[in-house]
Amino acid sequence: MNRELSNMATEEGVDPEEIKIAMIEKSGPLYTQALDRVGKMQGVKQFASVFWLDFFPEGEQQQRKLKLAFEKAAAANNLGAFFDAHPEYEARLMLNQLDKRRTCCACSPAPPFGTAGTS
Repeated sequence: MNRELSNMATEEGVDPEEIKIAMIEKSGPLYTQALDRVGKMQGVKQFASVFWLDFFPEGEQQQRKLKLAFEKAAAANNLGAFFDAHPEYEARLMLNQLDKRRTCCACSPAPPFGTAGTS
């Protein structure tokens, strides 16, 4: 879902701040629109898999191209100018942060108080 929200920032020029809010709150019109797009994309991918095809939505293709420019700007210590030119890339970075947070074992909920170390 977050990947599709990130794609929307690139494809449709949606404000990256609104995308971030939708990613965090998991609600609202942008989230609903992304949910609809995910459903449609799954149908297309299901059909394409019959022919061993795989593809990325236009927004993701554009963001993948921006990755090289982002890395060059980071190496040159020029991220401010990069984000001025490509504010939509912030949504892509947030997507990566949310993915890491979701898969990180340190983010697992702590056991209830007083149960740690008991048998």
